Amino acid sequence: MNRILKRTGNFVDFNADKISNAIIKAMKETKDGIDEKLAKEISLKIEEEISNKNFPIPVEMVQDLVENYLMDSIRKDVAKKYILYRYERDKSRDSRKRKDYKLLSEEFISKYKHIGSPMNQLGNFVYYRTYSRWLPEERRREYWWETVRRAVEYNCSLVHTKKEEAERLYDNIFNLRQFLSGKVCPLYK
Repeated sequence: MNRILKRTGNFVDFNADKISNAIIKAMKETKDGIDEKLAKEISLKIEEEISNKNFPIPVEMVQDLVENYLMDSIRKDVAKKYILYRYERDKSRDSRKRKDYKLLSEEFISKYKHIGSPMNQLGNFVYYRTYSRWLPEERRREYWWETVRRAVEYNCSLVHTKKEEAERLYDNIFNLRQFLSGKVCPLYK
């Protein structure tokens, strides 16, 4: 059974029913209605196509296959609805993930972006393994400066903090001169 790589970085087993259900949802939005036979046929074709892959299949690849098979079918109207739905979901996902940083400006942060991590190799290993979040849209883990920014912005949102205090806190944490409490630090979430 093939594994699907989700946007979160997690793996799940391939499930053809999920594809059929997504196609049926798109069909419900069209004038010609639902064609369960076509939905099942497309999901089986996709299952067959990815069954010979020896690597986890990114969910985006599966969605691209759904689009392609729908475009090749007689139901172009369903393809259009599916593509529009996918576009709207991507837009809402992006807006949810967009960070609204209020205290630490890009100008301030830019000084830290190209400075190496102050940790040794073991510290970097533990940091990337344990605290650095996976960024699915960029297909990478957070860098040290990004994690510190996220933690400082979160902690400063709990109590009214001046911009200068937030910048000083950022510098201290970035350079390992000050540490946040694990109970209020979003590094672990």
